[in-house]
Amino acid sequence: MSAMPVPDPDAIPPATPDSGSGPGCDPVLEDDREALSWALDVQADPSLAAADWLARDIDAACSGAVGLLTDPAVPSEHLRAAKSAYKTMRVMGETAADRRIGGALYAATIAAALVWHGERISRQSDGALDRAFRALRDNEEVPAPIRDLGHRAVERMRELGGTR
Repeated sequence: MSAMPVPDPDAIPPATPDSGSGPGCDPVLEDDREALSWALDVQADPSLAAADWLARDIDAACSGAVGLLTDPAVPSEHLRAAKSAYKTMRVMGETAADRRIGGALYAATIAAALVWHGERISRQSDGALDRAFRALRDNEEVPAPIRDLGHRAVERMRELGGTR
């Protein structure tokens, strides 16, 4: 029986993360990186990650829930779809944190339609909307751009005569 030849380590080119070169390495495609980005999202904030997934299902071009709701160019049809998704998350979320973020994003979606399109996509009373937008503005658990959207919605309600 003859011994297996051992390759010369100096003859094998080193693998680099970008090149995909080296023994047994396949190039990592951009699509693969995007497909696995959910793992990083979950580590950052699991509840917001779920909301981000819903946002990307509604509008594949958005960066996530915050991007969907704070971009004035997002069509109102997408905001209506987001309202429905976040309303469901508010009621059916797996954890209390999921339900809290779902409730905040539900209010933020209504705020976004009002602020960016001048559309009211809720049958709630002016008083209920004003309370929801003020709570959103003051909610330290949500990202700052969402709080800012709550502030803008409070101002917009004032302009429309919905609050005093």
